[in-house]
Amino acid sequence: MPNSPIKNLSTHPTRRIEIAVGIDYANDPRRVKEIIAALCAADSRILPEPAPLVLVNDSGPSSIDLLIRVWVNASDMLAVQTELREQIKQRFDEENIGIPFPQMALCRPD
Repeated sequence: MPNSPIKNLSTHPTRRIEIAVGIDYANDPRRVKEIIAALCAADSRILPEPAPLVLVNDSGPSSIDLLIRVWVNASDMLAVQTELREQIKQRFDEENIGIPFPQMALCRPD
């Protein structure tokens, strides 16, 4: 809209981070949510209020899609976002939690 006001989010002292993660259907989403919640609780930069949120957002064709929402001080946003993603990947590897990727089967015509 040409005449709508601009919102400058950088003036807010806190910011919300959203991270989407897909897990394999063979994994228990409740266990995965517990793991992510523990990672969030262990990071003192993630604010306790509003509380971190980890929920099943969708059931995709190749994954169960989770959404992670946490609040941080604006100055910590980029560091927390990148480090939390790295920690999730590392912990998923340790726990044998699969992160699927779309696959396509090609068949030759007879």
